[in-house]
Amino acid sequence: MARGAAKAYKDRIEQFEYDREILPKVTSMATKGHTAGHTCYIISGGDGWQLAVTGDLVHAYPLQFYYPDNADLWDIDTIQMARSRGAFLESLADTNTIYTGCHVAEIGLVRRRPAGGGYELIPVPDRVSVVDKIEYK
Repeated sequence: MARGAAKAYKDRIEQFEYDREILPKVTSMATKGHTAGHTCYIISGGDGWQLAVTGDLVHAYPLQFYYPDNADLWDIDTIQMARSRGAFLESLADTNTIYTGCHVAEIGLVRRRPAGGGYELIPVPDRVSVVDKIEYK
């Protein structure tokens, strides 16, 4: 099904490498496991702020924040996705990176949980003013 849909866009699809800037201020991050090519994107803004667009990195929120190794039936490679999820959440922990993605209703900052391990998402109270910090020029 995906290959059939991609044919309609074949003249507009451009492959890119992971962990590189693919557009100005946009970096692709390999988070394989949900699908073979699952990718998250980091958009860099001003004043040290970033936006992480994470797609299907997390399906069961907040469970997979608390326990990143928790497998999900939707992932084609549960072991790889658990590794990807844990590494990606760790890379965001305690930074000025706003997390957003499918299956998570809030946007917020990823923080290490003080007890019990894992991570938590601290909601951003004023979405407009924080998102305004991410300027794309």
